[in-house]
Amino acid sequence: MNDSIQKIVKETLGDHLKVTPLSGGRSGASLWLIERDGQRYVVRQSGPNRSEREEICIRLASGRGLAPRLLEARQGVTVMEWSDGQALHRGTPRETDPLGRLAATLRHLHDGPAFPEGPSMLAMYRDLERHLENLPAVIGHTLEATTPELAECGQPAPCHLDLNPSNILATPERIHLVDWELAAQNEPYLDLAQLGIWICRQPLERAELLAKYLQAEPTLQQKRRMHLARLQALSFYAAAFHLVTHMQGRQTVQQGTDLDGVFQEMASTGQSFRPESMAHALLLELHRELEPNVLA
Repeated sequence: MNDSIQKIVKETLGDHLKVTPLSGGRSGASLWLIERDGQRYVVRQSGPNRSEREEICIRLASGRGLAPRLLEARQGVTVMEWSDGQALHRGTPRETDPLGRLAATLRHLHDGPAFPEGPSMLAMYRDLERHLENLPAVIGHTLEATTPELAECGQPAPCHLDLNPSNILATPERIHLVDWELAAQNEPYLDLAQLGIWICRQPLERAELLAKYLQAEPTLQQKRRMHLARLQALSFYAAAFHLVTHMQGRQTVQQGTDLDGVFQEMASTGQSFRPESMAHALLLELHRELEPNVLA
């Protein structure tokens, strides 16, 4: 923790603090647990190119109970209360309707005050493409093909845009979303589609989530919008895990298991997945969703 961050933390929380570094996961952010007088807080330093937008988004989200209570946000540094929420899983004793809770949380987010505009999935991919060679061509082709039609499907809304399991914490009272670095005004079905990769992995679960979100049976147009968003979400995460593979000095793989296999291996071994395995599995799922003629 450098001097400027220490200054913000001291001005916000005072003295006599216990500071413990935390893992920032795959986002690359720096995190610290702060303890004082029996209370716990988390300090996060984000990338400088996204800090202003993230600060605005997290202030709005925290004010509406979608994120833990915010104490300070400036210069790319946020200080928030620690959330004791646990990762949300279907079928756990306290969670009789996890998809209903998730759907209600996203409705609350998407119905709120507008976030600042951010880049599209295609624009984020183009930026990544400038720094990383040999990304699979199907990713760019899919984003190029789906972006115009998806933009015509409906109005943008405040979105989180990185709803992987580590960013969804369930308490008895509510669901908290954390890591708002990518949050922006964007296509709301992208949030639903991301949940469809990480949590609602079966087609019937994804259909149930969409119906609970809409509070009605989806129309053919809404199902089409959901499918386009799923293609974009798969493309986004496939590119992201290729980046993580590269940053960790690992080699991409041309053979491997599918998404179900990756998650089953995690459950059986208790270990996290390898980024190159996840990148390959996401590509397999993308190809599966593209067959046949889904963009016709």
